[in-house]
Amino acid sequence: MSRTLYLMRHAQAKSSAIGGDAHRPLTRRGREEARAAGVLLADAHVDLALVSAATRAQETFDAMGLRRPDGSPVPAQVLDALYNSGTTTLRQRIAQISDDVDVLLVIAHAPGIPALATEFTWAHSGLEADLAQAPFPTATLAAFSLDGSWSQIGDFDAYSYTDPRSPRDSPLSPLGGPRTPRLDSARGAQ
Repeated sequence: MSRTLYLMRHAQAKSSAIGGDAHRPLTRRGREEARAAGVLLADAHVDLALVSAATRAQETFDAMGLRRPDGSPVPAQVLDALYNSGTTTLRQRIAQISDDVDVLLVIAHAPGIPALATEFTWAHSGLEADLAQAPFPTATLAAFSLDGSWSQIGDFDAYSYTDPRSPRDSPLSPLGGPRTPRLDSARGAQ
C-alpha cells in the first residue's frame, strides 16, 4: 500500500516571546504562509497531523485550515517530543502511526525537518538530496511516497539504500522537491 508523508517546517514566527522560544507566535507573514500551505494541501486528503507543541507549529496547523473530504477538521496530535527534535525522534513518532492513516502531515522545526527530508531523499537519489539541502525556509513542505507500513520508518537508515555493495530500493520516494507556498495563493483563498 502506498502512503503519503508531508514534512513541513512551521511558518514564520516572531523572534521572541514572553515565556521563551516555545511560545513564539506566528507573524502576519507566517499566518499568510500557513494559509498558503493549506491551499497547497487542500486536496491532499490528510488523515492526521503530528504537530510540535511549540506555539508557532500549532498556529501553523490551525491557520492551514485543513479539512477531511467529509468537511471535518483534520485531527492533530500535539507532541512535546517534536519540539526541536532530531531525525531519530521524528522517525520514531512517524513509525508509531497506525496503518489506517494513508496521508500524514508532520509540522515541526529546523534543523530536524529539513534533515529528515534530506535523509529520505538521499536514500532515493543523492543528486535530489543535494537539491533538497538548499534553503528550507519557513512553511516549506517536502512530500514522500511510502511503500509499506509507517513502522518501517522507525529504524530507517539512508545508508542502507546507498551502499553499492548491497543495492536496495528505498521504500520512500520524493514527490518532487521541497516546495515553499506562494503567498499570493493564500490571499486568493481568503
